[in-house]
Amino acid sequence: MLELELFQLLYLFIITIIVSLIAKQIKFPYTIALVLIGFLISVLNLPIKFVFNPEVIFFIFLPPLIFEGAYHMDFQELKRNIKPISAFAIFGVLLSTFFVGFLLNKFLGFPWHTAFLFGAIISPTDPISVLAIFKKVRVPKRLSVILEGESIFNDGVGIVLFRIILGLIATGTFSIINSISGFLASSVEGIVLGIAVGLLAVEIIKKVDDHLLELLITIIVAYGCFLLGESFHISGIVAIAVAGLIIGDKKTKIMKPSAQISIFTFWEFAVFIVNSLIFLLIGLKLRIGTFISNFSLILAVSLIVLLSRFLSVYLLSGILNRFNQKITKKWKFVISMGGLRGSIPIALALSLPITFEYYDIFASVIFGVVVISIVFGGLSLIPIIDKLKLRKRADIEFEYEYNVGKIIGYRSSLEELERLLNSGRISKKVFENIKSNYIKKLKETEVKVDDLFLKEENINKNQSLIIMRSLLLSQKSAIKEAEINGLISIKISRQLINDIDTKLSEIEIKLEELL
Repeated sequence: MLELELFQLLYLFIITIIVSLIAKQIKFPYTIALVLIGFLISVLNLPIKFVFNPEVIFFIFLPPLIFEGAYHMDFQELKRNIKPISAFAIFGVLLSTFFVGFLLNKFLGFPWHTAFLFGAIISPTDPISVLAIFKKVRVPKRLSVILEGESIFNDGVGIVLFRIILGLIATGTFSIINSISGFLASSVEGIVLGIAVGLLAVEIIKKVDDHLLELLITIIVAYGCFLLGESFHISGIVAIAVAGLIIGDKKTKIMKPSAQISIFTFWEFAVFIVNSLIFLLIGLKLRIGTFISNFSLILAVSLIVLLSRFLSVYLLSGILNRFNQKITKKWKFVISMGGLRGSIPIALALSLPITFEYYDIFASVIFGVVVISIVFGGLSLIPIIDKLKLRKRADIEFEYEYNVGKIIGYRSSLEELERLLNSGRISKKVFENIKSNYIKKLKETEVKVDDLFLKEENINKNQSLIIMRSLLLSQKSAIKEAEINGLISIKISRQLINDIDTKLSEIEIKLEELL
């Protein structure tokens, strides 16, 4: 039996390779290609019958998706945009789940319990497709950060909500108060667990000087958070996101470049495999007759999901703007359209017990909604961005940023080279040869950066604002430390920090105008 399952898994990997190569050659979006191939497998009824226990799917597939996204998140940008990100990630999922559930019950006759369960499954958004589009069309960075941060954390929130509602359905009782209290308790406890595990992992990694061991620690963190959460009946998914965010924020300070590369490569590969298998497995799970017979339902539900997204985004944006968060009308529309569905809803659908009364309908409808979201939503996003004139950054600005990135990389390489020489792992002659080559590249790139800086006024303004922001953040940290050490009173500290926060807000607005 195990041998047969391994062969089936091998078949799926071969299909993944073929799809990847073809999609790359014809320049077709990989995720969309996988969706279509998964559908084709179902139509042709190929002899690939790969079966997973629902809990195993939940355990194997979800931790890599959550950890990888959190690990690569820019923590400083997250902090600067924590209000809109947390609002969309937490209250956005709750509102979307409510709107989807209400509309499904009102217009399509879904039972309340089933409607809200469907809402919880379909509400989490996927950053992969939309961020790829954002990089291609060069939208303002803050807009990209908000959508990325939301999608990372709304996964955890949606999964918590899904587990709670599924549990209530299994017990035959449903209470809004119990659901909300259970949701809050599970989420808060998950945050605490994530902080504890993340900080512990950082301290251990500091003492480890082996890139393979450091990689193993991140794997243990991702899956360990999930297991601990399940053992103590709290949100392991939220814990994974928080722990990943903490380790990712500290990675440059506690890891050598070799460890960072190993961890980046492994988790990129893990997410690639997980995404591939998820989209292929849903095709194997589908019953084509059920899918065809529910096609009109899929279209209706897709409209309901999109409408619910717009309602939740516009409602929350209105509230955020009252707190000076500057979510413009154009941004509201793009954030609403950018809430593409992907791996998480499919993984949740696959994790449903096979005995669940609406299993076949859920699998067909959720797959259909994801297909429509990725294919039509993804393809329509670029024309929408162009129509709204959100492409603001010039090519010269990206060339400047690209070369700055190269300088950072070269300098990091030179530092690593010094460490290799001091540890005796390379000879003095090899060191000198490599160092001279890197110094030459570094100087050439620095000349390019200087030229671009002098040519483009926007770059000059942008860099001046970024430097000023860094200086203000440094002042803020020093004032807080002085307060802790008793050098200044809390009252004075708060007044100074408020003044700095006002200046920081002004800088963020000016930076956004430049971007």
